[in-house]
Amino acid sequence: MGFHLSGAARTVAQATPPLLLLAQAILNVTPDQPRPLVLADCEPYDHHIVDPVRLQTPFDLLIPMPQGRGLQARCAALPESAFTRRWAGYATAKQPWTLRDSTTGPGYHLIQRSGETPGQYFYKSFFATGDRPELADLNAGSWPPCP
Repeated sequence: MGFHLSGAARTVAQATPPLLLLAQAILNVTPDQPRPLVLADCEPYDHHIVDPVRLQTPFDLLIPMPQGRGLQARCAALPESAFTRRWAGYATAKQPWTLRDSTTGPGYHLIQRSGETPGQYFYKSFFATGDRPELADLNAGSWPPCP
């Protein structure tokens, strides 16, 4: 068990890497093991948290992306062939994605598409740092979308 205290003056980007290093020690994560997945909330969707976690820890991140109109339009513009139908009313897609100002390279834009009728689809988007099976990761991260 571990504890990590922080005050209001400390940002999520400052607090996360030491917390994940503590988790690494507790879980005894070694380089020869698959990278454990950390599910984040909406707040850390930027390079200030993703880059240090990628560089300093053995974890992959899955972060909901802000679900604005522009992102919805971008998802809707993808061809049908970009999506894998998983079951009725649910399909997924994975596209390369680089966070603005990131220095650690591209990650992945994971997309959940809900609905059966084109034009009435709804999309939820997530940023993933690792190239992992998206269906398992998206089901692990099935939380409400960010505003």
